[in-house]
Amino acid sequence: MTAKLSIETFPNEAAVAYIKGKAVADPKNFGNLPNQLKQRAFAVAGIEQLDAVKKIRDAVAKLPEGANWDEVKKEIAAEISPYLGDGGMDAAAQNRAARARAEHTLRIQGFQAYAVARHQQQMATVGSHPYWMYETVGDNRVRAGHAKLDGKVLRADDPWWKTHYPPWDWGCRCVVVALDEEDAQEFGISEHGDMPWPERSETYSFDPSNAG
Repeated sequence: MTAKLSIETFPNEAAVAYIKGKAVADPKNFGNLPNQLKQRAFAVAGIEQLDAVKKIRDAVAKLPEGANWDEVKKEIAAEISPYLGDGGMDAAAQNRAARARAEHTLRIQGFQAYAVARHQQQMATVGSHPYWMYETVGDNRVRAGHAKLDGKVLRADDPWWKTHYPPWDWGCRCVVVALDEEDAQEFGISEHGDMPWPERSETYSFDPSNAG
């Protein structure tokens, strides 16, 4: 059974625009893209038909438009399911696999879209809130490398955020909170050289400042 992750699913126009602005691609061409372009493209493993990929992309965009998580997941699973029938699975197994793939797609694409929208808002107020604080969700599934970052405060313009603004790895559920000078001093400000540098997967790339 796939665990359900918490995600802010409120309507957000910037998140919608980010998803719909992604160019659809087949897995092979997507894999050949440089990392800075991968987050501007949308591909689904095992699906080469671009019309199907576009339907899935547009279904994901319904989430920040205000749609229900489970309804969007069901729609995506229905699109994915026909491409899972060559592995000898029975109908029940195929449906479970499609739902799991749909959940994974929503997690990755949804978290990234909301992160891009949040980053844009934070950049718009960086003059009054020039510091960012890293926060995990605080449950027992937070990975050790992510937990080490919890509560760390760093200037918003520090290049550290280029590689560790969440979600910076597969399944990352962390967020960034913008702080003014007074609050940043209260929490304690870290220097660039003092920040942990947990490793990220070589197959994952996300930098919200490169989303445009």
